[in-house]
Amino acid sequence: EPEVIDTSSFVNSQVLSVDCDWLVGVTLSELGSEVHIAGFKDDSTRSEGFADLFDRVVSINGTRVHSIQDVRNAREFAGRKGVPVIAQIERSPYGSRNMCPAGDRGWIYLERFCSMIK
Repeated sequence: EPEVIDTSSFVNSQVLSVDCDWLVGVTLSELGSEVHIAGFKDDSTRSEGFADLFDRVVSINGTRVHSIQDVRNAREFAGRKGVPVIAQIERSPYGSRNMCPAGDRGWIYLERFCSMIK
């Protein structure tokens, strides 16, 4: 019996519902028992604005996703049955991202230098 989840439990985050076909245009990665969006295969997929890097694929049709294989199985099942498959994607719960490139963050090197001196 698949584990069915209630997405209303994601209080402090935004959950998006997208057609599972959209996931073809993204690169997924597994981190423990979570599936994250690790990249976009082309700019058109990213410009659609459904999700961003590091967002999590939480469930597909209400069934929790634990691996990339779960996503593949759901897409194949939908293809055979001709039913729509909706993926629930939770916005990255890791706070705001620092969009400044690492090379432009000189204070990091100063902080590391001070740590070495201590």
